[in-house]
Order: sequence, then structure tokens, then C-alpha cells
Amino acid sequence: MISIRKETTDDHDQIRTVTIDAFANSEFGYNGESELIDSLRLRYDTIISLVACSGSKVVGHALFTPVVVRTSTNETVGMGLAPMSVSPSHQRAGVGSLLVTDGLRRLHDASCPFVVVLGHADYYPRFGFRPASQIHVSHGFSGIPQDVFFIQTSAEETIIKLTGGRAYYDSAFGHQHDGK
Repeated sequence: MISIRKETTDDHDQIRTVTIDAFANSEFGYNGESELIDSLRLRYDTIISLVACSGSKVVGHALFTPVVVRTSTNETVGMGLAPMSVSPSHQRAGVGSLLVTDGLRRLHDASCPFVVVLGHADYYPRFGFRPASQIHVSHGFSGIPQDVFFIQTSAEETIIKLTGGRAYYDSAFGHQHDGK
């Protein structure tokens, strides 16, 4: 049985191992995601860092950190899901879904106005994410197509505030440009 809970400092080594193993076995390979997690932990008090456990063993991790969407007239702070990892031995068993669902519930309960994610089009829509381009929100990462950028928000007033905006992740995620 898999349980989801907030991470503790005792989980950091296991999270590092799960993250490295999961990304090393992915189509994109490992690109320093565990170091990114460590850096973001130091920068924010407002993160949501969840672990999926099988008994006392961490088999998955999801991190939600602040993201700002700026338009010409507004700046709205929501959260971004990244990175998320599941131990290769537990992939395709619903662990990632449990992490995403629990994280989104926590953010909804905290009145988070939106959540964004860069990810697979066949995975994230099942959680209520839609292409961010539908409300004309874009990201500024070079080399990453806009069609893998998703957003979850339902409040009409939030959609109006975000329309035409650019999402900015923490600089630890890498350089982001302002142009379209």
C-alpha cells in the first residue's frame, strides 16, 4: 500500500535517490533534478514537497513551488509542479497519480489560484490540466515547446487575470526569456 505525506528532513536522501533513478531512466535523462530540489527547499517556505511511501521506503516525490504569471496589468502567484519522480520499480502503478492528486487537493484547500506543469499531454489532462495556450499563457524556456505547458485553474476571474500572461518559474529552473 502506498501512502502520501509531506516530506521530512529524514526523507532527503531517499528523495535524492528516487529522483536520480527516475530521471536517469527517463527519455530525457538525469539533468540535476535532485540538486534543483535541494536549491528550491532553501529558497522557499511555501513549497509543498510530498513523498509516496511503501512502508517506510520513499518510492515517489512531487514538488510544488511558486510560479508567477505576469501580464501587462497583473502579477498572480500560483504554483508549479516540478519535478516529480517515481522509482522505476513503482512506475505505471498509480504512484504519480496519487502524488499529483494529493498535491492538487492541498493547493485547492489553500486557495491557490492556479497550478502549472510542463509535461505529457496524455498524462496531465486527467487531473484537470489543460493546455495553457487555451488561455494564452506561455512559458519562457527556450527549446521547450509551448504545447507541453499545462495549467489548472477554474475560477473565471483568475482566468481573466492570467490571459495573455507569461509564467515565470524560479531562476533555479534555468534561464527564461520574455519574448514569445
